[in-house]
Amino acid sequence: MAQTILEYLTQENPPTDRTLCKRGTSTKIHTVYGPHAVRPWTDVTWENLDATFGEVLRKQNGDPRVRDKYDVNRKQRRIYEEESVNVLVQSWNVNVVQHALDGTRETLEANHFEEHLAKGTLHFTKNTGNGHIKDEKGNLQKPDWCIYQEGQEHHDNGRFTYLVPGDSKPAKKWHSDWINCDDKLLKRKADLGIQQLTKYMHLAQTRYGFIITEEELIPLRLSTFDRDSETRNGSMQDVHAQQMFSSTRVSFEEPEGDEYEDGDEAYDRFEQGIGLQQFQELAEFLTEANKKTGYLLEYCRVPWENHGDGVLTINLVLWWLPLLAIQNSSIEETRTYSSLGPSMRQKNQGFTGLQAVKKIDNKGLKMQTSSHRKRQAQSYEQPVARSRPRRASANYGSGKQPPTSQSMSIPSRRSSRVGRDCAVPKAASDLSFPSGNMFNRPPRHRRNKVKGALASSFTSVASSSQAPESFAVSFEGSL
Repeated sequence: MAQTILEYLTQENPPTDRTLCKRGTSTKIHTVYGPHAVRPWTDVTWENLDATFGEVLRKQNGDPRVRDKYDVNRKQRRIYEEESVNVLVQSWNVNVVQHALDGTRETLEANHFEEHLAKGTLHFTKNTGNGHIKDEKGNLQKPDWCIYQEGQEHHDNGRFTYLVPGDSKPAKKWHSDWINCDDKLLKRKADLGIQQLTKYMHLAQTRYGFIITEEELIPLRLSTFDRDSETRNGSMQDVHAQQMFSSTRVSFEEPEGDEYEDGDEAYDRFEQGIGLQQFQELAEFLTEANKKTGYLLEYCRVPWENHGDGVLTINLVLWWLPLLAIQNSSIEETRTYSSLGPSMRQKNQGFTGLQAVKKIDNKGLKMQTSSHRKRQAQSYEQPVARSRPRRASANYGSGKQPPTSQSMSIPSRRSSRVGRDCAVPKAASDLSFPSGNMFNRPPRHRRNKVKGALASSFTSVASSSQAPESFAVSFEGSL
């Protein structure tokens, strides 16, 4: 039996049988929140973990309920579909990690974690309903796994306040190697998986998450970045980063939670039938494509076969993630995240450095800036400055006629104007002409012409949008 917590968390995982598992596609989601770029999470290393928690991990191990891989029977190790992965993780990883979290609590409290752990005991558990998350429309989103802190539940519904959400996938349905592969079909499958976790992390407003299969664990970290300034400054050089706008093209008519287990042909038939039917859906698409703030998702891979001293294992990283999250789990600007090395152990410092921190608002995706200098909070999407009209005619009395459908266009990089002037109406008939608009209550025949111009412009922008593959985003430097 393992003598220390470290030995217990780094022992060999039970072997799995995947011969009867079928191929499939990850769950499709109706609303895509990102990510807009992905890159490797290079800070997750054995050296950083050992430098910060090595002393804690080398404490004496207690008497665990699950001692080693031989306590997991053959039925629990056989993989058929996603639920089979849940059974494997529940019977092995959950028991091992929970025992380690309980066994290191006292030592952690003596090492500057007393303030964080005073809020409640850390738990790693299967989501049985009390881990569901409501989206903006009131629909329940259902991660497979919850890492939460006891005592931090929502009092109105008894649901957890997430530290780390997780999801299970069979390896034949999702694999991290597909994220940057050249095969478009496999890359599409990879995108669907990380879009799903990004949705959970966005709705739970936590920067950490994970995907687990019978072959690997993928720890995830979410942050924000200014897409407009990064592109303009030309400072993105990391070849691993990439934009993923293709996701928005397949989300308009897709029912929430549907899966295509019958193979890729059914999904291809669905994708070919996608169309834009309502102005509101098109407006949401244009607003997403023109957002100045995007989500960056960082990931790394921990193979199921990893075991022994001096190497990261799946159970070791699953123990590490909640300890990172209890210090600071908020989603912030990319370059404000501190190193996972020894500096993060400094008392009362956590992950919040002295740099300005930009946080995402869960509803409006607006930015507010704060720092040690107490900067005044400000919205990242400021209204477009406009002068008051001198007369009740277009162009302030210049004598020019209102723009026609040939001259009227929607700016490609001004999300504020698109969001306010174009994205709100559900149809052209819903348009009104408030004071301060370019058209200050023109005659009826002119208003009808403007309605037609707006409809023509929406159609024109949708048909001429730049292809997703032509966008390129990358980063430089390490966190």
